[in-house]
Amino acid sequence: VALTLTKVALTLSKHSPLLWNFLPGHSIFVRKLLPGCVSLTLVFSGLYVGTVGANRTVAGILISSRMFLALIAELVSGLCADNNKTGGFKPSLTSALPEHRKVNMSYAKIGMATLNPPAKAAYLRRLAAGVTGNPNFTAPTPNATAILAKADAIDTSYNEAMAARLISKSKTSAMDLQCAEAEAMVAQLASYVDGASNGDATIIESAGFSTRATPSPIGELRAPTDLQVLPSEHSGSADVSWQSVRGAKAYSIERAEEAANLDYKVIGNSTKKQASLNSMVSGKKYWFRVAAIGSAGQSAWSDPVPLFAP
Repeated sequence: VALTLTKVALTLSKHSPLLWNFLPGHSIFVRKLLPGCVSLTLVFSGLYVGTVGANRTVAGILISSRMFLALIAELVSGLCADNNKTGGFKPSLTSALPEHRKVNMSYAKIGMATLNPPAKAAYLRRLAAGVTGNPNFTAPTPNATAILAKADAIDTSYNEAMAARLISKSKTSAMDLQCAEAEAMVAQLASYVDGASNGDATIIESAGFSTRATPSPIGELRAPTDLQVLPSEHSGSADVSWQSVRGAKAYSIERAEEAANLDYKVIGNSTKKQASLNSMVSGKKYWFRVAAIGSAGQSAWSDPVPLFAP
């Protein structure tokens, strides 16, 4: 055992995994992850027992490298004594994958990550049926009873969650209704206070309300800026855009054909800061300009922009 532990310690200084077969059906798979950080998988009598994680914990308790090797020594000594093979015992060390992870073998796909709860419960029932009475699996772990119990637990939890969601939606709707009715009441009271106060801010505030800001006149609108005219994918068409103007309710768009004296004509209006134009002759040069329209009237025209129709 002491000799074997020395070999294990030396092997852990390398990066290759280690498969330690010390009795038929018994193995310890050791893999170094980081300096002083190992992963230990225990397989006794052909059954997977457990794994010591990368942080060297056993049942949640952190162990040192020395304790880790002592744990191996205790396991090996105990198994050797149980099998009356302590004398002349020579465990074998091989750099390979564990028997249950050999290359070119098929492995069971868990496949539950993308399933919803009802599908997971159905999947568990299928697996339970697959191992029940199957001569290939005489002692499945977990057994079919435990698997079916977990499927039932998933169904119960799912049904309870769905019922809770329905109750939550109903209560949320009731809350929204109460809030809407409260807002209507406040609006009605505000209307009464406005009339009774005759617009006196002090009287309005004495009722618990704050007063709304008095809108200031916008005045004369400025001319739109950053006018861009780009050819569209259709022949004789173009896309026009510009910066929005504060206070504008609409925009007027004019176009003129190339000439010594440009004769602009209105070709459209838009409530947005963009428009699509057509009915142009391909290859012909046109000029475009835009003006904003608001309560104070129409703004000055933007700087004109030319375009050869596509």
